Amino acid sequence: MNYSVSGAGTLSAGVYDDIDVSGAVVITGHVECENFDCSGTTTIKEGLLCTGDLDASGSVKSEGAVQARSMDISGSFRSTGPITATEDMDISGSLHCEGPVKAKTLDISGSMSERYSNGTVQEIINKIEELKSDLEELQE
Repeated sequence: MNYSVSGAGTLSAGVYDDIDVSGAVVITGHVECENFDCSGTTTIKEGLLCTGDLDASGSVKSEGAVQARSMDISGSFRSTGPITATEDMDISGSLHCEGPVKAKTLDISGSMSERYSNGTVQEIINKIEELKSDLEELQE
């Protein structure tokens, strides 16, 4: 079953094929879907599990865990739970996460903040900066 809204709506917990939001939607329970596309505003009261792609060019706020195969965030995405992309995550918008952020590959050209206690994202960013510096020295 697909769910598509171009106005205002509420989506109950359940399993869906594709979810397409171009309006304003509140998801009231845990949702599983194949693909999730938000160019509007979505509030997720619990978790979201996508077996396919999650595209957020609008505004998404999640109060639970979010997982997808791949994520493309060109809008604003905020989560109080963990965010996981089992493949790649591209951030050209902004991502703010209270939980850990995990991805097989992570491409950031926008902004990202993670407030998880182990600081794994900051460690990755520091390592990238160190590698860039080493590469520049080798090229000289």
